[in-house]
Amino acid sequence: LAEEIARHVIEHKPDSARGFLTLGLAISEKDASEAKRYLQKALQLDSRLSGAYFGLGIISQREGKLENAKSEYLKVLALEPKLTEAHCNLGNVLRQLGDLEAAIKHYSVAIERGDKRAEIYGNLAVAYMELGQLSKAMEFFETAIALDPNIPEIRRNRAMGLLKGGKLVEGFIEYKNRWQTKHFANVLRNWTVPEWDGTTIKSTKVLVHFEQGLGDAIHFCRYIPLLAQLGVEVLVECPAPLFRLMQKLDGISHLST
Repeated sequence: LAEEIARHVIEHKPDSARGFLTLGLAISEKDASEAKRYLQKALQLDSRLSGAYFGLGIISQREGKLENAKSEYLKVLALEPKLTEAHCNLGNVLRQLGDLEAAIKHYSVAIERGDKRAEIYGNLAVAYMELGQLSKAMEFFETAIALDPNIPEIRRNRAMGLLKGGKLVEGFIEYKNRWQTKHFANVLRNWTVPEWDGTTIKSTKVLVHFEQGLGDAIHFCRYIPLLAQLGVEVLVECPAPLFRLMQKLDGISHLST
């Protein structure tokens, strides 16, 4: 509807900056290239349209062009320094660029301006965790979860904090929330057998499979011999680059990729 209205406005008023702004924002997800053209046209007509810079920032951020996104969000804040959404988005971009202290500054400004969304506290927690300030990170994770306990990304990130802090049992329980996140949901496999929960093994066979990076696989494969010592047949599915390495590991009954 917004796209249709905007096209109607532009048809009857081809110098309408807000018409081009609305159209660019309306189609930004389905046609980023065309959206950028309309947003830039809007700025040619009115260089103080903060919404156009914001839209260009979002598109650049989606495309992974982080320096461009940073530049656009700074232009937004030069015009509207109190716009909390711009502070949040800029904080995310800065964190991805590795400028953690600057990211924390912008998250904090958004909170001070009254934006109390759980996602902001969650992102602030991650920035502190990446900065090495784990206790402060955990405080903000708790605040985020108190505001909304049903955001899987926050729960998954909190799990990483718990694990970093040595709280392994609580951390691995919390880490199960990763399967609800967008990334892990896409790689979730539907098993026809129950998952082992770490208690007494009631089966004669256990499949150990690797779900993440090679480093994680190497780190955790040391527990396979201990599992074999429980008297079960251990079947292992590993990444192809690690096949030869895993062949040297004791306790594996069958190895596949």
